[in-house]
Amino acid sequence: MTTVTKTIGSAGGRDYSTITAWEADLGGSSYSSGDDAVGECYNDSTFDESFTIDDGSFSKVDTIKLKAASGQEHDGTPDSGVKITYSGTIGDEVAIWNVAYTSGTHGEKKVKIEGLEFADILNSQDIFMYSFNLGTLNTIFSRCLVNNIKTSNSSTKNFHVFHNGQSSINNTMIFNCGKTSTSNSVNGTSVGLRLDNTTNNKVYNCTVHNIFDNTPSAESQGAVYGEYRNTIITNANKCYKLVSGSSNSNNISSDSSAPGDYSLTSKDPEDIFVSTTQGSEDLHVKSRAPGLRKGVDLGTTDDVQYDIDNFDRDSTSSIWDIGADQCNTCTPDIGKTPNSKLSLGFMISQELSGFGLADF
Repeated sequence: MTTVTKTIGSAGGRDYSTITAWEADLGGSSYSSGDDAVGECYNDSTFDESFTIDDGSFSKVDTIKLKAASGQEHDGTPDSGVKITYSGTIGDEVAIWNVAYTSGTHGEKKVKIEGLEFADILNSQDIFMYSFNLGTLNTIFSRCLVNNIKTSNSSTKNFHVFHNGQSSINNTMIFNCGKTSTSNSVNGTSVGLRLDNTTNNKVYNCTVHNIFDNTPSAESQGAVYGEYRNTIITNANKCYKLVSGSSNSNNISSDSSAPGDYSLTSKDPEDIFVSTTQGSEDLHVKSRAPGLRKGVDLGTTDDVQYDIDNFDRDSTSSIWDIGADQCNTCTPDIGKTPNSKLSLGFMISQELSGFGLADF
């Protein structure tokens, strides 16, 4: 069948001015049964809207992709490409951005969202606030920025950036999200990734930083359920609260909770990222970051090989980094300084005092 690409943006000459209008027309005369629909967003102005992709969206098309147009993607930092926000009324327990089609009818992972920024929401309503619900085996969510989504209501009600569902989330940065009130919250109600308890949730090569709850006695949580590999979570009160299955590996946390084999704990985000300064964040990794060349090759399923900047990790022979960013130009942390007195070039892990003259 045919790939039908439509442009979305506020400038003249675009096919649609809003994502909502594009989605509503997926059953229109531009499409034939079995077509693949692509909506390309342009950085003409900030999109201010919620959207839902559901069974009605699939009356004709086979797959749906919502993406930044070529040259319109972010560069891994805020306000650098296509951005979507929402200033309208948020429904209680209703996600702002929602994918909810029947995968048993239309097939699994028929929706892909990539290369977009979702940001800058401050909710004051007394509601259960969810930013995303990506459905059950519905969505590949890739190479996106999600940042500065917050709720100010003083309440025990939940704030989840990602809520429930079973999805593939990869090479995405999530940061500066949480509850700003300094009272009345309780443990586990401010969560970055609060997913269904199943390994169908694949959170691979993601970077999560500063998931907060400003009530001093309340524990914010980076991750609750899902399978995590090559993922960094820092500056949540509990970075990984719970995970699913036994295949978690190669993760990093700023506390002691990173799950699985070959994971690294108690790592300072200042040693990992280019900048964590609020307002000028850059969560690309820097030289000597602990996760450089410490990841595992996860193959090509769901395009997981493409990092936040759309760099193909498989285009070189480099070992994968942990996190959303692959920095092949960064110098890895080799851990120890070679001892020049040794004819072999291995690293010394013993203290010098442990050697005798016969060792040299």
